[in-house]
Amino acid sequence: MIAMTSDELTDEQRAAVESPERTLVVHASAGTGKTRVLVERYLRHVQVDGISPDEILTITYTRKAAAELKTRIVGRLRRAGLAHEAQSAETGPIQTIH
Repeated sequence: MIAMTSDELTDEQRAAVESPERTLVVHASAGTGKTRVLVERYLRHVQVDGISPDEILTITYTRKAAAELKTRIVGRLRRAGLAHEAQSAETGPIQTIH
């Protein structure tokens, strides 16, 4: 895997972020950037596609991963000046499968 800076995605990661598919499964080994891909895809849907966070279902397998996703997404939305969307993401469906 190519080393990434905070602004870089590998070609494979970029393809997942930019995929037009409505449903996407991200499956990869630990430490390969799955959370980053999911965060970037989520933000793209909100900021580029105009989808409301309460219309995006994000599912992961652990509570820790869900909390990390939510923290990153909400923080990035707030920094982008999207307070309403950040609030919606904070209470929205970012959950785990039990």
